[in-house]
Amino acid sequence: AQRAAGAGASVPAAPPAPVQQQNAMVITKRSPSGTEYFVGVELEGGERMELWVSGSQYGLLLEGDQGLLTWQGRRLVAFERAAVARKA
Repeated sequence: AQRAAGAGASVPAAPPAPVQQQNAMVITKRSPSGTEYFVGVELEGGERMELWVSGSQYGLLLEGDQGLLTWQGRRLVAFERAAVARKA
């Protein structure tokens, strides 16, 4: 069997990024192309980062939302909004 040029000389794939969780707040939302969606978040310690989100997740998130953020690498996995006490 013949191999294509370079086959077998590939570098092993890097292990996937760890899944992480931390309390965070959504600070920005953007969709530069209308088909890609990003949210900016600020973690509890003040660190900020931008994560890729699906269109359905994007539609559910609002700037100012606070809750438990789960992410892997640069991708938002889940965001569980914290219950906020409302004034009567």
